[in-house]
Amino acid sequence: MSIFLSTSSVVFGNDIIDLNDPDTTEDHLNDRFINKICTENEKEWFFKQKDLITLWKIWAIKESSYKVISRMEFLPTFRYKDFEIQKDFIKTFYKNHQIINDIYVEPNYILALSYIDQNLSVFKEDQHFVFVSWLKKDLNLIKDNKIKPSVEIRKYVESTMEKLFFEKTKIYRKYLHKENLFLPPYLYFKKRFYPISLSHHGRFLLFSLALKKHFIDSIDKFYKDHIIKISDLHFLITEEN
Repeated sequence: MSIFLSTSSVVFGNDIIDLNDPDTTEDHLNDRFINKICTENEKEWFFKQKDLITLWKIWAIKESSYKVISRMEFLPTFRYKDFEIQKDFIKTFYKNHQIINDIYVEPNYILALSYIDQNLSVFKEDQHFVFVSWLKKDLNLIKDNKIKPSVEIRKYVESTMEKLFFEKTKIYRKYLHKENLFLPPYLYFKKRFYPISLSHHGRFLLFSLALKKHFIDSIDKFYKDHIIKISDLHFLITEEN
């Protein structure tokens, strides 16, 4: 029996923001950039705060929410204003879809995980799965300029999975040449495909999986003091070099 969640009723996506990266500056706190990513309702409560952390929380959640929807339907372009976030950041709305968000803020980074579970129970003890995210800090994987960062990142994820599960895994991403678009990635494990969400920015790499709930005990023993409970459904593992 696989440890990975095999149901298609749960879809998820993630995003990571390196707050020390040169791209995340106060230069983005201008009307043009904010108008690009925020709906009118979002701007109404955002402008009362107008700080960088709030801005990048919005950005990260919209990125992770986009990954959720892209697993459900074909999205050739990403329009930020198609996704509207509630003021408390817990939910995102896209057309008739309601997406649930986990947002985690540290001094150096912002992490977002978004998901839709059509069978989500109101009773926490009835949940049959958990999300587990791995965060690699001080990323230094790219040693050869001829190798694409995505190749090195896939190698790192695959080696991490093999170390934990004692099984070889492979990440697959189908490329649509006509649309010039990569479809969401999948992890190949024991002759089956399971969704995986990848994100990297600056010095950080993040990847997330949906696992059977009982396996969290094994992960807890393996990583000991490196696991953080973000919510009842989401656990974060931090890894140093």
